[in-house]
Amino acid sequence: MHGKGRRSFPFDSGGAIPEDEVKPLIGKLIREHLGENGLHPERILLFGSRARGDSSKGSDWDILVIVRERLSIQEKRRISRELRRVFAGKLIPVDILVKTAEELPSYESLPGSITREALHRGVPL
Repeated sequence: MHGKGRRSFPFDSGGAIPEDEVKPLIGKLIREHLGENGLHPERILLFGSRARGDSSKGSDWDILVIVRERLSIQEKRRISRELRRVFAGKLIPVDILVKTAEELPSYESLPGSITREALHRGVPL
């Protein structure tokens, strides 16, 4: 534990970021990175075990980033890769999906889709 009732992430070392500070940091870093690349996030959603509140110490942070701009599959993969590097530098393991607002309707009718799950149960950051 780091302080009273605060879990440190990802390790219980003095330099770890307290878990309750990670959520706002994730949103801030994603917005900054997208802005530097001329992109505009429509929504940033936390989903999975961290959003449900049943994560374990080693759980990663599952994030769905929805951008307004049209992007190719390669561009979405590049952005996801770049963001993972940003968070690796902060010792925050993330799994980031990047989608465009335009493609979201196709996931609404796709049962079992991770994107659909994130849209329905995700927590805004």
